[in-house]
Amino acid sequence: MFKTITSNNFVDAFLHAGRDKQFSYEGKIALYEWLEENMPDYELDIIDLCCEFSEYEDLEEFHEDFDSEDYPDIEAIENVARVIPTRSGSFITSQF
Repeated sequence: MFKTITSNNFVDAFLHAGRDKQFSYEGKIALYEWLEENMPDYELDIIDLCCEFSEYEDLEEFHEDFDSEDYPDIEAIENVARVIPTRSGSFITSQF
């Protein structure tokens, strides 16, 4: 049985899973839209999403986790991971 998930349901699912702080609101919306476009039959698994994706406020924050020489810009990150921009200017990357 399938249930259609709206963006509001998607955001609420993070709260109910105790993962509300994993992504910003804009990050959750961007991730929801990316999933809708690229994986329309995706079975919602909040823990899986939290393990598979990370959100960064900006490139400087990304460089706290990854070497700036290896990944000097978004294009370099896109060579090794999915990058999902948000409306607020942050971005989400898939784990690599």
